Amino acid sequence: MLTKMIVRRSAVLAMALLAIATSGAVTAQAADDEAELPDYSKKGADTCFQCHDDQAVLAVFRTKHAAPDDPNSPFGHGQLQCEACHGPGTEHSREGQSKVGESVCLGCHTGEFGEGFDFETYIQSVRH
Repeated sequence: MLTKMIVRRSAVLAMALLAIATSGAVTAQAADDEAELPDYSKKGADTCFQCHDDQAVLAVFRTKHAAPDDPNSPFGHGQLQCEACHGPGTEHSREGQSKVGESVCLGCHTGEFGEGFDFETYIQSVRH
């Protein structure tokens, strides 16, 4: 009977140690994954507008890009707003530029959203 109790406690202890070791590895992996994520602004466009508050930039709100009810819009609920196209603001402030090329636009403007899309024509309507 004593032997069964020792074996049972050893098994429980081994499972507990395995659980602790595994959770540490998962936590470490999650921390590594999080460290690799770009540093997006927590305040969204409000951060951008601290410097970029002219009429050319604000014109984006007159386009479909700023439709808050459209989940496909950069300004739709839960989207990255300006940073959806321009990338993380922290990188922009370090590099001093945030130009958007055709490849960025084609990330969304494909299929049903790309019908009739012509980058050279389109970029003129959103240039800021």
